[in-house]
Amino acid sequence: MLRRRPLRAAAVAGVVALLAGATIRSVRADDLVPVQLAYEGPSGCPDADAFTREVLARAPRARIATPAEHARTLVARVRPAGAHGYDGVLIVHDPSVAATERAIHAPSCDELVTALAVIAAVVIDPITAKTGAIDAGAATENASSDGSTSAPPSAPDAGAPPSAPERVPEPPAPEPREPRRRTRGSSDRWDVSAGAGGGAIGGSAPTLLFSVPVFFEVAHNAGGVVEPALRLRFERTATAASEDGAFSRTGGAVDLCPIALRARSLRAQPCARVELAALFAKGRDVEPVRSDVRPWFASGPVGRARLELSAPLFLELEGAILVAVVRDRFFVEPGTLVYRAPLVGATTSFAVGLAF
Repeated sequence: MLRRRPLRAAAVAGVVALLAGATIRSVRADDLVPVQLAYEGPSGCPDADAFTREVLARAPRARIATPAEHARTLVARVRPAGAHGYDGVLIVHDPSVAATERAIHAPSCDELVTALAVIAAVVIDPITAKTGAIDAGAATENASSDGSTSAPPSAPDAGAPPSAPERVPEPPAPEPREPRRRTRGSSDRWDVSAGAGGGAIGGSAPTLLFSVPVFFEVAHNAGGVVEPALRLRFERTATAASEDGAFSRTGGAVDLCPIALRARSLRAQPCARVELAALFAKGRDVEPVRSDVRPWFASGPVGRARLELSAPLFLELEGAILVAVVRDRFFVEPGTLVYRAPLVGATTSFAVGLAF
């Protein structure tokens, strides 16, 4: 009897260990947090798989949810900010509450994706989130194509003493500054820019009029194609002399630009312009010398390209085709026609500006 008791006790301990191991497996599997992850980023930045691996590495309690599960969806979006680095936003869609956003900025794309992964891990589980340096390559054990989870390590040997549970350190703040929190539909930011340059105007006078345009613009920078902008433009031309007269123009225009196309530090915008000006005309080599001021009104499409240099400096080039609403005729009395404005004119200009 004395020899069988240790064997019987060992057998009982083994059964208890197996039951404890099964219980631990069940608790760990049930304790995982199901999430859906999505990622959008430009070429040259980490891809969606890299972002997913890093989130799962920093959130050990997270797993990829199955399509049938109602789980939170975390959408990370990265876009270049020209010479300013990269802008990112993490959108959290929760079935039970309204969507929220957290926007950040970083000088490099890798740093920005890492920061977004840290924020995503803290959103998933602020207690166990890892915010320090990690090995992102070891982060795939919680994810699979169907949302299943891998089995955790087996229970320890019955004869070995139980190990003390590992204490999880308090996570530090993921970012030096508090990310902005906004509700769905809120804007990313508004950009203000101003500049001046030179240009040429054809159609208002018999010869080209050389101008000095000045502009002020407000643009909604939302990180997508739809980025509306409003520009106010003022310009004055030098006096251009023809055989029978001298012409100059002073006026302004309003440009409405609904979209913007970006490629790294280059931005292109199609716009619509409404132009209103005063056209000055004065006769030459005639007696008596007469002058007149006539209204100029035209409208048409504008194409503009901006090259962003070192912040906040940029260069712009634009061209416009404008249809004249008012077409005056200029003549020398009694009836010598000097000039009649054509139906369609064109302008081109370049500018140097600052973005604020």
